[in-house]
Amino acid sequence: MVEGLPMITPPQRVCEACTKGKQRRETFEGGKSRRATRQLELVHSDIAGPFETTSIGGSRYYITFTDDFSRKCWVYFLREKAEALEKFKEFGRWLRRRVVNR
Repeated sequence: MVEGLPMITPPQRVCEACTKGKQRRETFEGGKSRRATRQLELVHSDIAGPFETTSIGGSRYYITFTDDFSRKCWVYFLREKAEALEKFKEFGRWLRRRVVNR
């Protein structure tokens, strides 16, 4: 115990912000997620943007395709979000050519 300092008592009421700041999320209950057992069996996609700064080519978005098995990722840059479907088709054509040439 320190001598010479006044005893500080904690406040009786905790403010709402403090209460929310101490909250935590419970873990998710559920089954194990399905994982791919071979390359390109499952591909995840995500779009990011718009970014404030455009790329040298004028892109403000990008779309990624990630192989669930290998975690290999391909990135395509988009000037507009509306180009996503065309990039998806382009990625599909590229994959088909790659698989045929194996």
